[in-house]
Amino acid sequence: PASDTGYAAGSYKDIYGYSWSLFLRTVDGGITWTEQGQSSNEVFVNSISMENSNKGIAVGNTGYGKIFMWNGIHWLDCYNVFDHPLSSVCNIGPGSYIVSAYNGMILKTVDGGYNLNSQIIANDDLKSLTFVNENIGYVLGDDRLFKTTDGGETWNSQPIPDDYEEHICFINENSGFITADYNIYQTDDGGLNWEGVIKNKVNGVSSVFFTDTLNGYTAGEGVFKTNDG
Repeated sequence: PASDTGYAAGSYKDIYGYSWSLFLRTVDGGITWTEQGQSSNEVFVNSISMENSNKGIAVGNTGYGKIFMWNGIHWLDCYNVFDHPLSSVCNIGPGSYIVSAYNGMILKTVDGGYNLNSQIIANDDLKSLTFVNENIGYVLGDDRLFKTTDGGETWNSQPIPDDYEEHICFINENSGFITADYNIYQTDDGGLNWEGVIKNKVNGVSSVFFTDTLNGYTAGEGVFKTNDG
């Protein structure tokens, strides 16, 4: 998508008390958002990844894992049902996506989500997934980090610096960030070593995203921006 185009999903309850996820899209850098449809009842969307303005995948759960596909006009419910909720998705190439799940499962599709191959890489709940190119990616487990260098075919574990990790973002193969409750950690060597860049922040942080080594955003109890790394 264009640099000022973005996609998001959030949960809400209707007047009858039923919960839904609402899909949103912005084409002006987040100044305004328009509705792009909603999920079926009691389905919560956890992650969205776009290949381009006409193709993308969203994942979530309704107690079980669910996948949605974007066709350029609507979000379509694929009716895939998995035993465990799906936590995160990343597009790594044309039609190719990697999906993580809360039971240690990694899913991979090369046809836009119609068919998926799965593997269990750990007993951990896999919470957050990030790829820097079609081969190199990281997924965050309960108390360790997993790295792939072959597009998700194999994964090797690495230690992480805290017990309450929630979200991970890598800018390139070496530089990345992890949020952990009230802390943010940074690595410059592919996750082998981590340094706390924000410790004991008053407002908790649940997610982090960087566009380059200097410009980034955190969200949690508020949204914050940095332009100095």
